[in-house]
Amino acid sequence: MSVYIRCILLLLTLPVHSAAEQSTTDFERDVAPILLSRCIECHQSANPSGGLSLQTATAQQQGGDSGPAVRPGDADGSLLISRVLAGEMPPPANGHERRLPPAEAETLRRWVTEGATFPKQILGSTPKLRHFSLIE
Repeated sequence: MSVYIRCILLLLTLPVHSAAEQSTTDFERDVAPILLSRCIECHQSANPSGGLSLQTATAQQQGGDSGPAVRPGDADGSLLISRVLAGEMPPPANGHERRLPPAEAETLRRWVTEGATFPKQILGSTPKLRHFSLIE
């Protein structure tokens, strides 16, 4: 048997893993930037559009006027994902479509499928700054 054929047979026996299978979605690195730049403007606790705040895991699972937005582990059953994939969210602004790029939509879908982990702090909030000149 030639060396060429042996190499091909060896390569065929190696496990093949895609990049998506090897990495998990990190909330801080992958999801938070999408939610902050595209969603939180309208879906925050102060005056949430559709009654939906996306700032905490509890708020996302409670949902808004249309029901729970996120069902951890069930992207197909999550309203957030169906609305994003349908191009309904984020809604058009000033006559311009603001549909999420496919890569961002896929990141959100993968995050929900992986369990929609969420940090304890409120997304979009900043801690109070304590500067020595402001302390009485």
